[in-house]
Amino acid sequence: MTRIYGILAHPVTHSLSPAIHNTAFQNLKIDAKYEKFDVAPENLKKFIKKVKTEKISGLSVSIPHKENILKLLDEISDDVKKIGACNTILNKNDKLIGFNTDYLGFLKALQTKITNLKNKKVIVFGAGGASRAICYGLKLKKAKVFVTDIEIEKAQKLAKDFQINAINLKNIDEENFDIVVNATPLGMEGKFENLSACCANFFKKTQIVMDIVYKPLMTKFLKDAKTTGCEIITGEKMLLYQAIEQFGIWTEEKAPVKVMKKALEKN
Repeated sequence: MTRIYGILAHPVTHSLSPAIHNTAFQNLKIDAKYEKFDVAPENLKKFIKKVKTEKISGLSVSIPHKENILKLLDEISDDVKKIGACNTILNKNDKLIGFNTDYLGFLKALQTKITNLKNKKVIVFGAGGASRAICYGLKLKKAKVFVTDIEIEKAQKLAKDFQINAINLKNIDEENFDIVVNATPLGMEGKFENLSACCANFFKKTQIVMDIVYKPLMTKFLKDAKTTGCEIITGEKMLLYQAIEQFGIWTEEKAPVKVMKKALEKN
C-alpha cells in the first residue's frame, strides 16, 4: 500500500517540499507519495483526526501550525518540548509523534558560512514557530541571541523561554551584529514579496545574512544585504537540510542527499 506523506500549511502553494520528498521516494524505490494539505487554522483539529483515520504516515508542518499543532499530538520529542514548536509528524502505531528538524536544518545551513557560533551576536527577526527553533539552535551553539518582532510581547516571551535577549525594532541600530536572520514571512512570494524585515541601511558588510524564505530565492532582505556587501545564505538551504532529517525520521533510511538537492535546484 502506498504510504502518504505531506505538507500541512496555510497557504501551501509556495512549498517545494513535494518536489524534494517525492524525488527521494522514487530514488530509493519507496512506495510513497508526498502531497499538499492546505488547512486553515480553524480546520486543524478536524484534519488531524483525518490523519489518523486515513492513515497518513507523516507530515511536514509549516506556517501557521507549528505551535498550535502541539496540543493535538500524542507524543512530542524532547526538542519539541524545549522549542515549543513542531515541524515534523510521524504516525507510528496510530500515535502522532512530533519532532523538530528546523533547528538542525537552520544550523547546517548557517554553518556552510561560519562553523563556530560561540559568542557571535545574532539578531533574529520574527518570534513565531520557526524563530523558536532557530533561537534554540543558536543557544545550543552558545551564540549571543537577540530576537525582535513587530509584536514585542511575542519577542519578550520567546526571549524569556530561552533566556536570550528581546530587542525593540526601533533599537536594533544600537547593536553591532555578526549574523542577521529573517524568520518572518516578509519577502515571501505574494502579498509580502516587496517587504523586508528591516531597512536596507541596517546591514553592515561584515555580516552574514540569512533568510528562511525560499520563494523567491533572492528576497528584498537578501538583495539589500548583498548590495551592502554581506555574505548571504538563501532559504532553500535550511529547507533542504531539515527535509533530509525529516526523511530519516519517516523512513528510517539514509536520505539521498544529492538527489534531493538536485530536485530542489530544478524547482
